[in-house]
Amino acid sequence: MSALRKFTQWASSTMVREAYASRSSIRVFQRTYTSLPSTNAFVSASAARIDNPTVAGLHQLYSASRLQLSYRGHNLQTIRSYAKMGGLNPKGISSPASISAFGGRQLKPYMQSPMVIAEPYKPPPKFAATMLISLDWWKSRGTVVMGWVKSMYCMAKCTKHIKGFSVNSFKEAAGLLYKDINQLQASASQPELRQLVTEVIYTQMKREIKQRETGGWASVSWELVKLDKMDIVQSRLVAPNQTDLDNAFVQFTVHYKSQQRFAAHNSKGKVVAGDPERVMNVEDYWVLERALSQAHSKWRLAGRISV
Repeated sequence: MSALRKFTQWASSTMVREAYASRSSIRVFQRTYTSLPSTNAFVSASAARIDNPTVAGLHQLYSASRLQLSYRGHNLQTIRSYAKMGGLNPKGISSPASISAFGGRQLKPYMQSPMVIAEPYKPPPKFAATMLISLDWWKSRGTVVMGWVKSMYCMAKCTKHIKGFSVNSFKEAAGLLYKDINQLQASASQPELRQLVTEVIYTQMKREIKQRETGGWASVSWELVKLDKMDIVQSRLVAPNQTDLDNAFVQFTVHYKSQQRFAAHNSKGKVVAGDPERVMNVEDYWVLERALSQAHSKWRLAGRISV
């Protein structure tokens, strides 16, 4: 009886010590995930539950926690992660491979947008002969040359890091975006519109839609008659860290010249603005943006510039 009592006391004290050690390790395990930067990546860990096995050896203690990861805007599947405390795994039990794939050091958050136009485009002034004797004009020539160098550098990075990139393919995407975004804003299709613009532009467009509805515009008709011209006037690379391009973005400023029809109607169907039969000449400067090194990224409207 004395030997049995001593064994029971030793076993109980061993379980208590390992239980406290396991709780401490679980807290460290959770902090590995929850201490990550929160920019466009949310990582949450539920409270850990500690199970003390009573059969497979008192020196083996395993704890389980469920991690729900939301990464790059997508809800990843809930994975079962195991924290192993010393010794070998019990027979038939091994840590899932998914825990190594989403280790605290390997999970890297990505920005969805820099949320700012790095260098708003300013068209050069029209040339006049008197400018040749102006010191300011000659200084501005240096700025123009430097801007051209920046654009060429950005183009080179796009060619290297964006699969299938070319000026023609970009212009094709830019033309489709121009038509689709204008059409969706006219029809107030906010869910579809949100996929084609950044958060800043989406907020602005929602406000514009609300203002026109408050002003009595029940519906808006819009038609792109012809896209006469579409030029890339500037391209810029936006990179907080030039040595790490994982969070770098490219911003292309595009000059559109088009012919459009526009009309706004009230709740009774009466035209209160525009003319559905009249063709108007319209010029726009749009800034289109996408991530440089993220394969899933697409071009979106990031800014509208008034020149």
